Amino acid sequence: MAFNSILTWKFLCICMVGLSILALVSFPPRNPIPTTTLIFGSDRSSRVKTFDLTSRNNEVYQCLPLVQADMAKMCLYNESYISSLLRNNNKHIFDKENFDTLSKLLQSNPDAGFIDIGANLGLYTIFVSKLYQRRVVAVEPFPPVIKRFQKSLQINGLTDYVTLITNPISDSRKTKFFHLQKGNVGQNKLATAYERSNKPMLRVETIVMDDIVRFIPFKSAIMKIDVEGEESRAFSEASELITRIDVVAILMEWRHVKLRQDGNSVQLMSKFLYLMTTNDYLPYSMTQQPLSYGSWDKWPIDVVFKKRSISF
Repeated sequence: MAFNSILTWKFLCICMVGLSILALVSFPPRNPIPTTTLIFGSDRSSRVKTFDLTSRNNEVYQCLPLVQADMAKMCLYNESYISSLLRNNNKHIFDKENFDTLSKLLQSNPDAGFIDIGANLGLYTIFVSKLYQRRVVAVEPFPPVIKRFQKSLQINGLTDYVTLITNPISDSRKTKFFHLQKGNVGQNKLATAYERSNKPMLRVETIVMDDIVRFIPFKSAIMKIDVEGEESRAFSEASELITRIDVVAILMEWRHVKLRQDGNSVQLMSKFLYLMTTNDYLPYSMTQQPLSYGSWDKWPIDVVFKKRSISF
């Protein structure tokens, strides 16, 4: 009798444990603790999202010829800071010093492809693919911008030159929020905690710069990066890209970095500058004047890092 009681008690305990596990699986906590997926090896490429540039796009946009891109057309917003500048100054070269420097680098490096991080409407991508017939890997996460970018490439017959990645690049692989800037889509950026509380947001899956290596079809590259304050963060996970791809020059917006805006700390800055110096990059202004690493906080708003071994 006692033996049967023990068996019955064990059976009830097993049933209770089983029901508890089933309840936890079937009914997860209402507010689970957020987690970050860790991605290793080749699996990380599954997080990278690419856009089919050959897919149908029936949208109608105002598309104007670009002086700096042999009159190739770029599709604009009706109301946007950059679109307004291009629309009102379409007889002049926008960012002339930047494009002059880029042209010299492309001419002196005929085998280099182009990496355009923060492509926006595609001004630099169109310039490189139209004038120099180079392959481009572009990164642009904002859907309305992507559709205009796609339309521009289709109109100009450039889709075969370009691979478009739609994840924002940051210092980690996480779900984050994209702050939508009214009136200037070029200033859309990953949001701070404050902005998340009172600004229009877009939910996005970030990647790190090393994740795009397997999508780059060339061995040598020139890079342009303009990601509204995420520049130093983006390079915090870029050692594989710098090692496997011969990135001969990097054109970068420096305004947010030097003012330490948008979370650009001295620690992030130091890590980025260490990456540049240990890989033999020298800093220059867009007029090709040498700069000193010791005065990085006084550099102009746009700079270029060039490998010591190449010339403008």
